[in-house]
Amino acid sequence: MRWTLIILCVLAFSFKKKDNANLYLEVKGIEKIQGNIMVAVYSNSENFPKTEKSFKNYSFNVDAKVMTLKLDGLHEGKPCAIAVYHDENGNQKLDENMFGMPTEKYGFSNNARETFSAPSFESAKVVVKDNKKTTIEIY
Repeated sequence: MRWTLIILCVLAFSFKKKDNANLYLEVKGIEKIQGNIMVAVYSNSENFPKTEKSFKNYSFNVDAKVMTLKLDGLHEGKPCAIAVYHDENGNQKLDENMFGMPTEKYGFSNNARETFSAPSFESAKVVVKDNKKTTIEIY
């Protein structure tokens, strides 16, 4: 009986969803090797794409024109949307012109794009699978 209980406990924990999955993000479209690639991960549509309400934030020094970045600490099996921009001048914000249009390159997961606004969470949504790779083209 004791061994049966131990085996059942081991099996139960082995099927638990992973709360520290890694997602690899390839960023293309980098023109200048300077500044940082800023990444925000959102776990729901209510917060997307409000910078201050992201689930996770990452910053990576730009060292190539195509970069593969490791996003860790994500929830496997859960949907998320990703927003990326190239902070060329290192001021940690997406610079805009006087009309509110971004002047630095940016992009979203699934390469979702709208003309005059951010895409919906649904169009940018990806499901996290440990060690999965996804690509975002910034422009």
